[in-house]
Amino acid sequence: MNYGTVCSGVEAFGPAWEALGLKCSFHAEIAPHPAAVLRYHYPSVPNYGDFTTIQAGNIDLLAGGTPCQDFSPAGLRAGLAGSKGSLTLEFAWLAQRLGARWLVWENVPGVLSADEGRAFPRFLAELAECGYYASYRVLDAQYFGSPGRRERLFLVAYHGDWRPSAAVLFDRQSLRKVGASDVAQGKEIAYTLLCRTRSASDNLGGLEVDRGRIRSLTPRERERLMGWPDDWTRFGINADGQRYELTRPMRNSLTGNGWSKPVAEWIGERIMMVERLLTVAPNG
Repeated sequence: MNYGTVCSGVEAFGPAWEALGLKCSFHAEIAPHPAAVLRYHYPSVPNYGDFTTIQAGNIDLLAGGTPCQDFSPAGLRAGLAGSKGSLTLEFAWLAQRLGARWLVWENVPGVLSADEGRAFPRFLAELAECGYYASYRVLDAQYFGSPGRRERLFLVAYHGDWRPSAAVLFDRQSLRKVGASDVAQGKEIAYTLLCRTRSASDNLGGLEVDRGRIRSLTPRERERLMGWPDDWTRFGINADGQRYELTRPMRNSLTGNGWSKPVAEWIGERIMMVERLLTVAPNG
């Protein structure tokens, strides 16, 4: 299967998906620093920039996390009427133009209540108009082996049938709590299971190290909380082809906007499992 990503960020889950047999056909990222990191890690994958301008293609799966500012309780809450929230509808329209069978979309849980609860049902209705049957679920990275808490809503959709998307997202294994061995591993990774964070929803804020004294997490610790390889955000290739090292604030921003790799990997595994079942019994 081949896939494309929009609002791609630094796509640190890409190597995990490639190991599962998915091949990335394109990225679409307009921000300069994440685009530079993409050039560094994926030199042969084109970046189309503004995804609303993509008119044609041939992919099996479209993935993306459109901007959350109009959905987050900390943002404007403008819903789909906001300039960034409207990109959610553009995501559905792009999938239709590209003829993708599968969709994976990620956002903050606040999307469920944005615009007094009207925004998300409208998105689902637009997907249905485009022929996609969707399932959605709020997943927390801490239950997938991550040492940090990160709740995000994930939507999976399939063209023409509701059953494949439901089979991907609903599985008892995803409810597994972190056990003693995970706690020990998490302590070694980033000490996050002993931390007090500044964020109510994510363990990407600060670390309590001594009697209430809090320091910021390092970029590498933040990457580890996301399940990313060490220093994934350290280097980029600018538009002139020159390598440069990103600053700490730049790297912190990139981790804050990315996907948890363990969650993305679980979803990719489930999609490939269902895809194999569909191949064996396409009319079942």
